[in-house]
Amino acid sequence: MLETTLIHLDRSSKSSTELAGYYRLLDSSFEPPLSSYVNIDTYADKLVNNAYVAILKSKDEFVGLFAVYINDKEGKIAYISSLAVMDKFKGSGYSKYLMDEAVNTAKQAGMQMVRFEVKSTYDRAIKFHEKYGFKRSDEKAVDDSTFYMYMPLSENND
Repeated sequence: MLETTLIHLDRSSKSSTELAGYYRLLDSSFEPPLSSYVNIDTYADKLVNNAYVAILKSKDEFVGLFAVYINDKEGKIAYISSLAVMDKFKGSGYSKYLMDEAVNTAKQAGMQMVRFEVKSTYDRAIKFHEKYGFKRSDEKAVDDSTFYMYMPLSENND
C-alpha cells in the first residue's frame, strides 16, 4: 500500500458536492452502477449529514471511501452504508484498511455490532466480508436480491 491520507468529511454542502463527485468516479464499480438505483447527489447529501464519511487518498489521488452510520445509540448497531475502492486499487489492501477504519470508528462511538446490506450477486464483496469476519444474517432484507451481514464488535477484533 502506498502512503495514504484518510480525510473525514464534515457536514457541509461543499463536502456533499465533493462526495457526490467521488461516487460518480466509483459509479461503474457498483453492480449495477450506483446511479441506476440512487440519485447520487441526494445520497451524498444524506450521508454527509447523517453518517461518518471518510475519503482515502494516496498522494492527491482518490483511492476509496467508506460511510458508516453510528447514530443507533439505543441498539448500539453501526450500519455501513458504503465501502468502495477504485478499480485500479482493488487487491492492494485498501478495502481492508477502509474496513478497519470503519469498524474502529464504530467501536470508538460505543457501537457493539456492525452490519450492512449486500447484493447477493456481489461475490467478491461477500467473500471479502466473510474473510474479514462478517456472518450472514437470517434477518429478511428489503428484497430477495440482498441480504444482511453482521459482525459483533469486541476488544479482540481490532
